[in-house]
Amino acid sequence: MVDWGVLQDTAVKGVYIPAAQKGPASDSLQLWFLEALLCSEFTQAVILQQLPKLPSAFPFHLDISVANIRQSKRFEILSQGLDLDMVTIANR
Repeated sequence: MVDWGVLQDTAVKGVYIPAAQKGPASDSLQLWFLEALLCSEFTQAVILQQLPKLPSAFPFHLDISVANIRQSKRFEILSQGLDLDMVTIANR
């Protein structure tokens, strides 16, 4: 984790602190990363509201807007119920 820049060493051996968060990646890179995550997920669909908290995205943070996902031809957003949207890869 230190090599990835997620944690930093301290003066005490074996004790680490969180590293400073880096700024968000470009929208196109985040869309690519989302597609890679969806290809690797067993469910093939993810709840849209949970994108920033996906455990499989660790240590990265997705802050891509819903509008950018909707505009991309690579994804579909499926509504399930009143307030649940799922994102999946289009034409899978």
